[in-house]
Amino acid sequence: MANEIEQWLGEIDLAKYADIFKEHEVGLRDLPHLTDDDLKTLGLPLGPRRRLLAAAAALAKPIAAGASDESATR
Repeated sequence: MANEIEQWLGEIDLAKYADIFKEHEVGLRDLPHLTDDDLKTLGLPLGPRRRLLAAAAALAKPIAAGASDESATR
């Protein structure tokens, strides 16, 4: 879990926040559910919060698309 979030944060140039996410046990599955207030609570400044929320939304789209494809085949 910790390595995945660290790698993902590195991909969006936010690797310096990896320890915060590890400390609060935030993993990749949690990202689409995070709010701006959650990220404020974690101590992220405005710019990184916006970047992270945009990247998390993009990360959630393939998951949602996969779920739609799966339900269409049933």
